[in-house]
Amino acid sequence: MAQTTVWWDMENCGIPKRTKALHLSKNINIALEQMNYSGSIVSIYGYGDTKHVNQNDQQALSNTGVRLIHIPGGTKDSSDKKMIVDMSLWADNHEPPANMMIITGDGDFTDTLNNLKSRGYNVLLGLPEVYSSSFHLKFCSAMWKWTRLAEGRPPFVSNDIILRNVRARGKLQWREKGESSKGRE
Repeated sequence: MAQTTVWWDMENCGIPKRTKALHLSKNINIALEQMNYSGSIVSIYGYGDTKHVNQNDQQALSNTGVRLIHIPGGTKDSSDKKMIVDMSLWADNHEPPANMMIITGDGDFTDTLNNLKSRGYNVLLGLPEVYSSSFHLKFCSAMWKWTRLAEGRPPFVSNDIILRNVRARGKLQWREKGESSKGRE
């Protein structure tokens, strides 16, 4: 079984309002298991300015195995750069097959995702409702809306649907059954 490591950009994908921090790690595991990514989750790393996460949520995340990496605010893209360096170092020390889940809404990861995919890693994405780039979608095998992932639900789309949407429209629009483009009906 392949290992799975989760890299979470907390600045662009905060804890969803309907999800308790205490359940986040378990819910991510459930969502991955539903798609047969059932190898051991080595770690979940959360990157961002932890001063923006309340103490109770920090404690709950830490108690459930999420490693919080504090990146002081004020420097543009510092969390992204630290994530990219850490992901690359992890990949250098862990041979494929392995699953690397990246939870972000930022486009800064395109080159890194391309590199990981070309090296044989299975790239999984968690994206917020609004995200800055659809280019990196072509490097992933499955994609979750962040709120779905945080609730332990299966991915919104798989790679073939992602590529069809990106080719047809140049972007992917989130729409689930019962939702309009403005939100749930």
